[in-house]
Amino acid sequence: MNQVQEINQESLDTIFNLLENNNKLSTTDIENILKTFNIKDEEGMDRFFKLYESYLQNKKSNELNLISILQEKRNELPIETLNRILLKPYIIEECDIEEFNSFCQNIKKNKDYIYLAHQIYDRILKTSIIVYDEFNVLSNQMIITDPGFPIYKNDIGAILSGQQIYDIEPGTWCGYYYSWITGNIPNIVIVRNKKYLYKEDGITYDFAENEVIVNHKQLIISDINNFPKSEMSLMYKHFIHNENKFPDITTGMRQGCSYKNGYLFHSGWGNGAYKYLIGKKNDLVVQFIIYLIPE
Repeated sequence: MNQVQEINQESLDTIFNLLENNNKLSTTDIENILKTFNIKDEEGMDRFFKLYESYLQNKKSNELNLISILQEKRNELPIETLNRILLKPYIIEECDIEEFNSFCQNIKKNKDYIYLAHQIYDRILKTSIIVYDEFNVLSNQMIITDPGFPIYKNDIGAILSGQQIYDIEPGTWCGYYYSWITGNIPNIVIVRNKKYLYKEDGITYDFAENEVIVNHKQLIISDINNFPKSEMSLMYKHFIHNENKFPDITTGMRQGCSYKNGYLFHSGWGNGAYKYLIGKKNDLVVQFIIYLIPE
């Protein structure tokens, strides 16, 4: 039986009677119930709850403790769903993307959210690197920002935009990204000093204090001294009419590239707030890891 709707009334009565007549269900009993109802995900569990709650109302029963038992089991279901999703080579088909988006929304309040999220990150990083480019950083500072914003001179503007300037180790840097979800839209972007490998020993990682805000579908991590002048950055549309025109990296298979002395990339699912890690060596930033998956 693949769908709850296919279970006949006789089957429902048998299972619901089992629930009502057993205040202490074993893990095996619960697993058998879940298997009978083909409950493998949040949607399946929701269907079951609606059926069972309706049954309780019709029977005028107060066996709500049984729902609590099943609710505890429900918290384990996302891991099973994720394990199945992680087996996919890529999340490309529309139905798979919709399932993944729904999964991400459903796990936000799950007690194992951090563990589940890191399982997704690790899976993304097992795919092939896309668009590896190198560039030179000559100054000792880099900025992360939406390229449509000017470099703000006040704290309020910087905070509202998530714009941040970091002291970094100059030299040859590189940028690239991974795309398990869709196969071309950046999921995780890494911009680092070429001297230091990702997750290399001796590098300390912390999430940035503020998320970076995207309002023009792109982000750039750039040498502060070669960022476009603020008067040319007031609105994104200005870029298509001046000598600093940015490449179009919001469509197609190449959604990231080096630009002057920085790395420019499409911000995954568009506008919004994105978190990122900074990696430090000797108190200087040598790596940025930006997470662009939907959450």
